[in-house]
Parts: sequence; C-alpha cells; structure tokens
Amino acid sequence: KLPWNDRRMLYVPWSWCVTAALTFLPVGVTLMAVFVRLKPKTSLHGDARFANDRELRQFEYQGEYKNTSKARKYALRSLHVFRQQTRHYDDHRKSARKK
Repeated sequence: KLPWNDRRMLYVPWSWCVTAALTFLPVGVTLMAVFVRLKPKTSLHGDARFANDRELRQFEYQGEYKNTSKARKYALRSLHVFRQQTRHYDDHRKSARKK
C-alpha cells in the first residue's frame, strides 16, 4: 500500500478517469447510435407533402364569403364597438373645434 504523500498518488485520480472513460464511453456511444437509429427520419423540411385534389378543393373560390353564426356575431359586435369609438372621437373633435 502506498502512503498518501507518495508522488505516485498524484496519478490516482487520473487513472480513475481513464478507467471510467474506457468503461462508459463505448456504452455511451452505443446507446447514442441506437437512439439515433430509432429516431424517425425527416428531411430538411420535415415530413411535408403536396396536398391532393380532394384536399385542395376546400380552398377553391365558391362565391361570396359566408359568415358562420359565430363569426358573423363577432364581426357585428366588432363593427358596433368601432362605430361607438369613432362616434365618440368625432364628438370630441367637433367640441374641440367649437372652442
């Protein structure tokens, strides 16, 4: 057994590091290779594809846009709020001009 003040004891931590690296590095590389292999392959742009005719049909122009009930209600409410705000703004401008 070596005494603690022996000069060769300086190399003990390094020898532990080398032993750990030689033990776990191959295991880590193998696991990483397995995980990379199991990951689904994607191209640079992902798994994009072109839409077929049936999928494109929903975007064809079919005349005037028809609001759904929720969209129409929201649009009318927004228009009402906009008119109130502009009316208030116009009233404010008119009163400022009179002064």
